[in-house]
Amino acid sequence: MICQTCKNCKSYKEENKAHKMSCTINGTFAVHASNAERFQCQDYAESEPYVAPPKDNVMIVLTESGRDIIVRDETIHSLDDMRKRIKSCRMNEYVNFGAMDFRKCDIATFSYLGD
Repeated sequence: MICQTCKNCKSYKEENKAHKMSCTINGTFAVHASNAERFQCQDYAESEPYVAPPKDNVMIVLTESGRDIIVRDETIHSLDDMRKRIKSCRMNEYVNFGAMDFRKCDIATFSYLGD
């Protein structure tokens, strides 16, 4: 354990030739003097909590290959939203889902996966 990789330190004290570290995860512990400089981390801030990325909500299956493509589209909230977008264009026009464009005639089927 080294503070340079941990980044959860609270304090560093030197008492009676003993080097004591305080950590939010590992509590308080002592370190030998030859190793103490590796645990002095005043510059580090508390790490940010993990936030999961948004999950994909639209699936398109292509006609020729049968390959399914799953993307995230913020403007789609139901299967009816997908139907309206696909029906609004002609057969050889492109329809956009997420960051991808599909030709209407290349779409075999589609599905709303939910949020």
